Amino acid sequence: MFVIFLKSILSIAAAAFLSLHFGTGATMGVSIALSLTMTITSIIGGPVAMLFPNGYNQFFNAISDIWIPLAGSVAITGLYTVICNYLSIKTFKNLEF
Repeated sequence: MFVIFLKSILSIAAAAFLSLHFGTGATMGVSIALSLTMTITSIIGGPVAMLFPNGYNQFFNAISDIWIPLAGSVAITGLYTVICNYLSIKTFKNLEF
């Protein structure tokens, strides 16, 4: 259940980045599409699911060591969040009011 929290963090970071570049409708559309994509890939599984934090759910049942999927989920969320926040800060500094 912890990975649902990580999925939300990633969605919020992506929405914050997109809101600086696009309008409200585009930001909402891409955020919903991203959430649906993350949900569908975690259900399907496979190597593509590893691109998203909740894709590591398949390892919670298969591997007895809980730290491997937990570390993978946190690492991928941290990577995407740092990238989105860095790009958001860089874009925000260039905005003129």
